[in-house]
Amino acid sequence: MACLLIWHWKHYCNTTSNTCMTLKSNHATQNRPAGSRPIDATNMLADIDNYINTIKQEDAWQKSDRNAITVFKTSGITIVLSGMHAGAVIDDYNRGGISTIQVLEGKIVFTSDGEEREATSGQLIITHRDGKYFIRALEDSFLLLTIKE
Repeated sequence: MACLLIWHWKHYCNTTSNTCMTLKSNHATQNRPAGSRPIDATNMLADIDNYINTIKQEDAWQKSDRNAITVFKTSGITIVLSGMHAGAVIDDYNRGGISTIQVLEGKIVFTSDGEEREATSGQLIITHRDGKYFIRALEDSFLLLTIKE
């Protein structure tokens, strides 16, 4: 699945604490024409239920085995909400550092080093090593992936 993000940069300064940062957001795309949304700011509130509903309404969800939204992205950390239909596989994760996979809905199998573990809604998988891992959805599932690079 290819994903195109177009970054939009704004400079934000907090006059109370005299701190500045660049507000990062993405622009509307063909798949998400509703407009831009922030993906990096000093403080953010992410409405995960709304993002799940957005994914479920998109053509990519109807026509593909999975769909995703970048919730947050900054230097060293990325948070992605991924929706997977039953049978879908994510097999392209080969990361250093720490990753977490929180199952929000559904049931998955997580495989690493030949060992399989099932995880269901409300469970969290933490992997703290280099190496490849695979995620397979046993039923329609939504995952919140946090990747610390």
